[in-house]
Amino acid sequence: MEEKINAALFLEHLALRQGISIDDYKIAPIVIGSWDGNLIKTIAEEFQLEPMANWTKNSIVYNWTTNGRDVTFVALPVGAPSAVSTLEQLIVCGAKVFIGIGFAGSLQPSIPVGSIVIANNCIREEGTSYHYLKDNSEGLPSKRLLEQLQKAFCNEAIHSTTGAIWTTDAIYRELKSKVEDYKKKGIAAVEMETSALYVVGKYRGIDVCNILAISDELWTDWNPQFGSEKLQNTIQTIKNVLLNNLELFTELVHKDIYG
Repeated sequence: MEEKINAALFLEHLALRQGISIDDYKIAPIVIGSWDGNLIKTIAEEFQLEPMANWTKNSIVYNWTTNGRDVTFVALPVGAPSAVSTLEQLIVCGAKVFIGIGFAGSLQPSIPVGSIVIANNCIREEGTSYHYLKDNSEGLPSKRLLEQLQKAFCNEAIHSTTGAIWTTDAIYRELKSKVEDYKKKGIAAVEMETSALYVVGKYRGIDVCNILAISDELWTDWNPQFGSEKLQNTIQTIKNVLLNNLELFTELVHKDIYG
């Protein structure tokens, strides 16, 4: 069904108000986004990047070119609705491959704070994805991007866990009973955006896969370690793995079939 209002119409309206063209919002085929605003800020400082002028206010975008490869970095808003709105806008402007770097709470003793989880499946307990896919099927990433991410971590000899994620809108309604139930079912962690992004990626025909750094533990008494040195080191490790293996993701840009 055709939308009455979509990301292209919104961006065209915004561009008109700014006296520019929607073509001025140039997004690279490969996008690396993060809910860690400090990570994107440090990347921008490291490569001396300026934020895209006139971009929408719900996110901050930087473009970078290295060895002939164009990459966009984006600081993402928290929560499925805002994250999906940003993804829709990025897609309109050229995104073909989207890799998210986020945080999650572990449900498993074997996945402590500082662990890296590549989300290969999602329980959809957010509302946004049901506007794109109404059934109760699981949220799945691009299979081929998932495989390339696994290869990237293998190339760098960095351990990562591939596992299922519980995505919820209600951070303060992660019930003890539900945590215990999902723990028994082997769900790796809980967070707020991944399943929605996966469904939208599939719906729009682009490759999407998220990498999550474990920021807190829920399998025992709550153990938050937000802002800890261990967690920041994990985020930096993820960044280095991705930037060292950009050629793996460039390969996907030139393939036609969503895996």
